[in-house]
Amino acid sequence: MKSISYLIAAAALAGSLAWAQAPQPGQGSEAALTEQQQAVEKTLKQQVADRPGDADARARLAGFYLSTNQAAPAIEAYQDAITLRPEDPRLFLGLAIAYLHAGHHSMARAMTEQALQLDPHLNNAAKLREYIDRKQAAMRLHDQHAGLGEDQAHEELQTGAAEAPQGAGK
Repeated sequence: MKSISYLIAAAALAGSLAWAQAPQPGQGSEAALTEQQQAVEKTLKQQVADRPGDADARARLAGFYLSTNQAAPAIEAYQDAITLRPEDPRLFLGLAIAYLHAGHHSMARAMTEQALQLDPHLNNAAKLREYIDRKQAAMRLHDQHAGLGEDQAHEELQTGAAEAPQGAGK
């Protein structure tokens, strides 16, 4: 489960090398960090404006938005990139991660499936699909057992997550 968290974090940062070099929380004042974020966003938006047909520019902007926990604009930027390059499975995987960040698990799974359809061997796409399946199964179990005591519900979730479909759709 930790590896999928690292996958999501890495994918979120993949689009913005400039942001990865910015001071992280706790390394400077929050105002300086916000100022740095604004500068990076402005640069990335200018790249999109300068190159209207460049899907990579939109993917970098989307990655920045994910790295700053802005799922809605990340979704929009990935959708724009996909419009320009619909055959790129990495863009669909990025969109899946953005949907996951927004809590839209069904859409995240659908975009992961599209990425796998375009490239069945895409690194980590199958793992992301399995993660989404487990998360959805755990959420269903949680909803079903909402009236249980905390310890019993936790035990049910642990058992249910372990019994979630492994490799569904393989």
